[in-house]
Order: sequence, then structure tokens, then C-alpha cells
Amino acid sequence: DNRLRKEIVTRQSRWWQFFSSNDNYDPGRMEYDRDLLRQFYQNKGYYDFRVESAVAELTPDQKDFYITYTIDEGEIYRFGEVNVETELEKLNTDVLRASLSAKSGDLFRGDTIEQSIDGLTYVAGIGGYAFIDVRPEISADMETKTVNVTFHVNEGPRVYINRINIVGNTQTLDRVIRRELRINEGDAFNRVLLDRSRNRVRALGYFKDVEVTELPTADPDQIDVDLKVTEQPTGEMSFSAGFSSSESFLVDVSVAQRNVLGRGQSASARVSTSTLQQILDLQFTEPRFLD
Repeated sequence: DNRLRKEIVTRQSRWWQFFSSNDNYDPGRMEYDRDLLRQFYQNKGYYDFRVESAVAELTPDQKDFYITYTIDEGEIYRFGEVNVETELEKLNTDVLRASLSAKSGDLFRGDTIEQSIDGLTYVAGIGGYAFIDVRPEISADMETKTVNVTFHVNEGPRVYINRINIVGNTQTLDRVIRRELRINEGDAFNRVLLDRSRNRVRALGYFKDVEVTELPTADPDQIDVDLKVTEQPTGEMSFSAGFSSSESFLVDVSVAQRNVLGRGQSASARVSTSTLQQILDLQFTEPRFLD
């Protein structure tokens, strides 16, 4: 159970976590936790893993919630037949197949599918196809516990990005988000790079949720992209006290902020005091100092 708790966003409440919001009840966060559990298990071979239920119950004093996830792990699967099909003349299927991370007989992993799509997109780009659509066709054999995958590689429509709109960042500056994007305005639309950009923004840890929406424009070969973020608290405070025979009473207080003034910088201060000594520790980090 402790291992699975580390995989989800929701956290058990602790008295010292004054400024953390991850221990608050949030139905949207519970749904995200279901996806994280599914991703965790499918990356360990459990293809038919299911979250059967996610239930939040009020405690008798109605001050807190008990959250219970009921899961069915299922059984471990391996990759069965892994094939690539394409009608694009410039692409050699043997070369495409060699780029696959998914190999027959290997443990099934959901992230291996994504890595294979990335590899096929890269190889097709080298082959002269900038606009590629890779669609995995997945079928599971319940008897042999194998997952067969056929990657269909076709030329996609030529679409370019007109505008990228950042929405919902009430605290974080636009530039802090945009510097994480792997795709820019005017670039050819690439779903892999767009997904990678969303994941990089999410990995900052400043937002509860990051959503990407593609919007049509008056020009059929251009689209707008809305990247909507939901801010979350990024400050933390901790307090501890104790007693020792050598230093008598001890007090330790620390405050940290991971997104100072929305600039993507981090700062912390720690004060530790006792009858024998006082310690003040100040830290400031600029992650993009030379950027």
C-alpha cells in the first residue's frame, strides 16, 4: 500500500503540512489518481488492470475524508506479435521495425508503446515525412497472456500552429511555461512534441492540472493551441521541537517556496535554535541562470 500511495497525487493529511493542498479532498484529483495507478500497473505488465471503484467517505466527525481505491491487478502480459504497416514509399518497414522499443516476448509496458510511436515518428521524419500519423492497433490474447500490436504509419495532414495561448496562470509568468514547450508558433503540428510539452509543464509541479486543446482557425491548414493550467499552492512550512540533554530545548522552523513570484525560482529559509547555538540557512535557486 505504501508503494502505491507514492504513485498518486493525493496525500494523507499531516499536521505539519500547513501549505500543502494535496491532502484536501478533490474529485478531479481522484480521477487523476486512477489514471496514475493504471499507468503504474500497465508499465509493469498488468495490461487488464482496473480501478473498480474510488470512494470518498466522511469521517464520523465530518472533518476529514477516507479515500479508498479498490483495484483488480489482473495478470501479467507480454508483447506477442509486433508489426509495422505503411504505404509510404520512402519508408522501409525493416528500418521502421528496428526503431520499435516494443519487442516480442518483452514484458508489456504502456510507456513502451509511446516510446515506439516516438521512434517511428523520428525515423519517418528522417525519411522525409514531416507530417506523420502513427496509430497503434492493440489486441490482447487472454489465453496466452500476450498483447499483439500493429503500428500503422501514414502521412498526416499538413497543419501548422498559428498561436499557442497560455490560460489559467494567475501566478506563474507566461515565459516560465513557454520555455518548457518543445513546439512553437509557426512550427508544423506534431502531437508527440505537444504531449511532451504538456508533460514538461506538468512536471514543474506548479499546477494541479494541465490541459491541451486544439482549436480550428479560419485557415484550414492552421490551428490554435490552448494550454490551460490550474495553479496550486507551492509554499511549504514545517515546525519541529525537541529536547536533548546537551542542548536542552530545540526548535526548528523552515519555510520554502518553489515558485517565487511566479518566476520559476525557488527559495527557502530555515531557522534552528537551541540553548547552545542558532543556525540560519537561506537558499535561493534560479534553475535557468544562463538561459
